[in-house]
Amino acid sequence: MGRRIAERRKIVGLTQEEISGKLNMERAAYSMYEIGKSLFPSTELNNLAEILRCSVMYILGSPDRASEETEVLTYWHGLTPEIKPAAKAILKSMSEQARSQSQSQEFTDHSQHASETQRTAVRPIRKMSLYEEGNDPREDDRSTPDKPGQDTENKEIDTLR
Repeated sequence: MGRRIAERRKIVGLTQEEISGKLNMERAAYSMYEIGKSLFPSTELNNLAEILRCSVMYILGSPDRASEETEVLTYWHGLTPEIKPAAKAILKSMSEQARSQSQSQEFTDHSQHASETQRTAVRPIRKMSLYEEGNDPREDDRSTPDKPGQDTENKEIDTLR
């Protein structure tokens, strides 16, 4: 936590003296927080985050997303009041475009998933015989003529078919 506090202090261009003054504490006490010898009081985290222009979550060590958001906020705070409306309009437009693309991708993903589900749910039904393979009486040699000398028992079976 102390390392992040020190990094943010340097990014926003403040000294330990300036931050400790804004927090109404001695510079030596603040220095102990940055080097990790003491834990920063939780009651003061919101004030520190405001001074460092970042989130409390960033100070506490949240993932890089907070770092990216903090970087954007740092740029924002560096803008002049005249430029901020144009910057806000650009950010809003980019955000809406990203949201639209995200929704479009979600729709595409959902459609692909639905299509896959339909393909696997509707399988072709195989025509099944009531007889096991090779034992189907419909599959006989009817197309071959009777052979001379064929015994009469087989002829009777053929006529029953």
